[in-house]
Amino acid sequence: MPTPDTYLTGRHYGLAGINHAALRNCIGNKCFSVHALALEAGDKNDIQTTSAVLYSINGVNFTKSTISDLNQTVTDFYGDTATQAAATKCWYVYTLNAGGDVNVYKGADDETGDLPGNPEDECAFGLLSIITTTVSFTMGTEDYDTASFTEVFYDLTCLPPAPPATL
Repeated sequence: MPTPDTYLTGRHYGLAGINHAALRNCIGNKCFSVHALALEAGDKNDIQTTSAVLYSINGVNFTKSTISDLNQTVTDFYGDTATQAAATKCWYVYTLNAGGDVNVYKGADDETGDLPGNPEDECAFGLLSIITTTVSFTMGTEDYDTASFTEVFYDLTCLPPAPPATL
């Protein structure tokens, strides 16, 4: 005879049965689209996507219409400042919440082996690497496409375990 914890009640299965937050986040928060995160065509300190972003949070599906003219600021950052120092490399993670709001999380300057995390109730959909030369970088105020910065955008399914090898 089965014991009570083996009955298929639903509370023992699905994401609720996973006790590790990072694993729950990776399984339940996914992006299902190739949306081509890139610089905004008309304003080089804004971002855009070329198509809608299809994603899930805690296993529930959502759609964010095409993103355009998003003048983003850093939502949370590692360290004491949201400004990236001159002559450094840094990773930025773009997320969406259930309401379709975009948030940006900044990693540590010159941290090449680790990415900034994101909350459990947000889905990582994009990643940006910025390499600065002789000037600092503040997201939302600097034009990305100047000689002072090298940027690379990545579309994500979920937050990868490590940065792509291109930084």
